[in-house]
Amino acid sequence: MWREWEGEYFVYDPAWGKTHVLNEASALILRLTAGQAVDEEELEGHLLAKAEPGARELVTAHLINHLAHLEDLFLLVPEGRIDI
Repeated sequence: MWREWEGEYFVYDPAWGKTHVLNEASALILRLTAGQAVDEEELEGHLLAKAEPGARELVTAHLINHLAHLEDLFLLVPEGRIDI
């Protein structure tokens, strides 16, 4: 379940019974990966489309941090790992 309010995104995870507050980049990544495998290059392209020109290095660093954060929250499962 998603809700957006004043630039923050609230995501309820029924499996854990927790609500998470995400910023726009994390919410975009989570929406793009919902129910499907998406590689990092594709995610980077979506983020670059919203970024300032010349920001590739910064976007790449942020993408890595956002992916790790979403994995830590169990909102994103890395490819090749199956949670049972």
